[in-house]
Amino acid sequence: MMKTLQDQLQLLSSTLVTLSKQLEMISTHMNAIPFSKIQAGFFTEENFKPEGRAGADNLAGLSENPFEVAIPVLETVYDIIRRNRRGTSVMDLREKTGFGPRQVSNAVYKLSQRGRIKSKGRGVYIKT
Repeated sequence: MMKTLQDQLQLLSSTLVTLSKQLEMISTHMNAIPFSKIQAGFFTEENFKPEGRAGADNLAGLSENPFEVAIPVLETVYDIIRRNRRGTSVMDLREKTGFGPRQVSNAVYKLSQRGRIKSKGRGVYIKT
């Protein structure tokens, strides 16, 4: 009986540590979002609707729901593109965000499909 209780407490402890780390990650992502974007209603489910199979865009590995994680990635890429009037290359996006090539590619694809950005030339994107 005592062994079972200790095992359950150990499991509960490790689960709480994992949840704490996930909460810190979410908090970091939320702090990176400009408050003006939240007020302006930029973050709506229509603008950032998850696509594909569940977990396909789970970029930070925090959740089964890609909608929870994709917003900071898309917003980060969009902010960088928005700030540069002449356009931003994919390589610049990778350097400035620290995201991998797949993350940047997926974010650029989704933003262009949603009409937020357009291609100015091969690998160069501007805000619409």
